[in-house]
Amino acid sequence: MKEKASDRVEQWVATFLADAAPGARLPGDRDLAARLGLSERTVRSVLSELHRRGLVRRLQGSGTYVPGEPEEAASERGPVSSGEAVADWVHRAMAAGELKRGEALPPIKRVAARFHVARRTVIAAYRRLVGEGYVQKIGKSFWVGDFKSLLAPGGNREVFVFNCESEDFSAIFSHPVLGRAYERMVDELFECGYSVLYENVAALPSLAGRWLRRRAVPHALFFCGLHEAEPVEPLCAQIRRLRRASPQSPPAPRALLALTSRLSPGLPRDVLLLMWGNVLTQIAHEAARYCVAGGFKTAHLYFHERRQGPTGDSTIMKTWAEIRQADPALTVRVVVQPAARRESRPSFLARTESLLAYAADYSHKFGRRIPVPTVARDIVVTHDPAGVFAQVAQHPSLHVFPFAAEAAEALARAQAQGLAVPQSVSIVTLQDDPAYLTKGLAHCGIDCNSAGYVMAHALIGDIPVARTRRGFLKLKSRLIERQTARPPAQH
Repeated sequence: MKEKASDRVEQWVATFLADAAPGARLPGDRDLAARLGLSERTVRSVLSELHRRGLVRRLQGSGTYVPGEPEEAASERGPVSSGEAVADWVHRAMAAGELKRGEALPPIKRVAARFHVARRTVIAAYRRLVGEGYVQKIGKSFWVGDFKSLLAPGGNREVFVFNCESEDFSAIFSHPVLGRAYERMVDELFECGYSVLYENVAALPSLAGRWLRRRAVPHALFFCGLHEAEPVEPLCAQIRRLRRASPQSPPAPRALLALTSRLSPGLPRDVLLLMWGNVLTQIAHEAARYCVAGGFKTAHLYFHERRQGPTGDSTIMKTWAEIRQADPALTVRVVVQPAARRESRPSFLARTESLLAYAADYSHKFGRRIPVPTVARDIVVTHDPAGVFAQVAQHPSLHVFPFAAEAAEALARAQAQGLAVPQSVSIVTLQDDPAYLTKGLAHCGIDCNSAGYVMAHALIGDIPVARTRRGFLKLKSRLIERQTARPPAQH
């Protein structure tokens, strides 16, 4: 079979993306057309389609780039015009779910003041977005569009959710951190006209055979609960098989893999990824940002060995490393209550050497690995966590707990000791448990509303969603202060 011109462009781009850094600029349309011996129109059409699928990033008047951090992309492409900066800012807000379908764009006057540009520059940028299909002009106002014009007409509008752990989907939607994000994802899919069906992953081969016989490939597949031992390659092989037979353009299905552990090698670049460890990293990063930006004097991070859960000791150690990197001069301690009642500190450190090595290895991502003995110096082993509060009451201090129950216990202890919360002691939990909502506990976690919206549109494929350097969906984290936390600057 003769190779299509569009296939030549896609293959060249795939090869380029395999080695290029995030933010790297691709050759211009005319240059690439000359290299491949094709028309500029063909190259432009293929790159526009790849942009819609989120594989590349095209900026009008600037060029085509490898998806990545905005700052990196900006440094690669050099200075941009004021109008491009405004349009790029709106693109990033839509990709992160901060500006959602059907919402009004920020007032022109406010954006002009933010970017120090004339109002006509903002209007021109908004009109450019209208031309791209991302924005609608209704009356005198500009609104985020419904994105229907960005999708190929027709096609199957089914999204299959596969559970790789069991046939019980209640565990997915009751997940302590991402459960509400999954609910928001399903709601957004329904609102966009898609039907959502649920199956155990064991049914995929027979379903794939039926789809191919009927020539009715679903629009997208979402795989939940993939563990490290789960064979990911067979799933990817099925995805590639379905895409080869798909009559749609771009070929269906889009695929999102929710991994519970480390990244599996050899995954296709256009398969979307959501990994639990990466989500916890983003939560740890936000907690560290809040601590350092708020001007706290000390930070204490707690975990109890007897209490296990998704936001446990690994997240606490990530948070420790993030704070250490952000402000090496800040006093940060990890307060551990060991499982054994009378275990000594030396015994605990010897027994949990792998945990200390984990924190040291994690710190290596910042360019310098913190030695394990340095990690150990910041570990406080105690059988009386309540006594820690009295030691730091004279300074604005932040106390972070993995579970809401622990945070509630700490709040009761602080109040019993007469400590001012949040004036002297700020308390934050990484678990947003509704059962403790009346306690007013501050919470640091994923913005489930934006996360579910981003996941839904990642599956739909109508807009390029925000992704990290390694290709994971970039879900927004936030810290809700409520009644038990305030940065010292606001005290």
